[in-house]
Amino acid sequence: AQVARATSVDSIYQHRASCCCCCFPFLQVATPEKVDFVSKIFLASGISTTRTAIPACLQPTQTQEPKTDLHSAQAEAKLVYGQVISEVLRKTGLAATDIDILITNTSIYCPTPSIASMVINMFSMREDVQAYHLGGMGCAFGVVGLNMVRDMLKAHPGKTCLFVSSEIITGAFYPGHRKEALVTNALFRMGGTASILTNNPAWRSRSKYQLQHCLRVHTGASDRAYK
Repeated sequence: AQVARATSVDSIYQHRASCCCCCFPFLQVATPEKVDFVSKIFLASGISTTRTAIPACLQPTQTQEPKTDLHSAQAEAKLVYGQVISEVLRKTGLAATDIDILITNTSIYCPTPSIASMVINMFSMREDVQAYHLGGMGCAFGVVGLNMVRDMLKAHPGKTCLFVSSEIITGAFYPGHRKEALVTNALFRMGGTASILTNNPAWRSRSKYQLQHCLRVHTGASDRAYK
């Protein structure tokens, strides 16, 4: 089988000033115990206090109450996906109409129409683009997506695939007091990457990375692993 080759460095989301957050959202109105717990997790995590971001809809400086509705989640998705895709197309010199296969993934935010459909609409992609969205896979979705990219390129040699991976965190905000659920407020941040992959030999000299191995092991048959 031909090897899938990435044609550029991943495009990575760079946050806007309105999304910049030095710590975490809406702790001003929290109990001292809650503030102390989330603060300890955040400060021990190694997450940057100046180079990470949360959506404006969760920012105390931008809104009086946290907004976790679908409209706010879509706004975050458009911000992240729009930026990383525009950047990777710029780096590779490709147009959106050059994309043959589109694969997107998030775990928390899985709307209908899908995020893949949202991207097609935003960038006016071709009608015959093969589009797939993966959702609900948790932290494994990057490997799952790469498996799908590999299989699609084996089935369609010479095609160009746009693979976009992100987590849309608006819907993950937790306003309650259960400590196990508060962890997401401390650790989850906006982010996304976009890559162009192809096994077209004409792109060999332009490729920066080579996908040689992609292995996924699923332990869902084990009750202990599943729970």
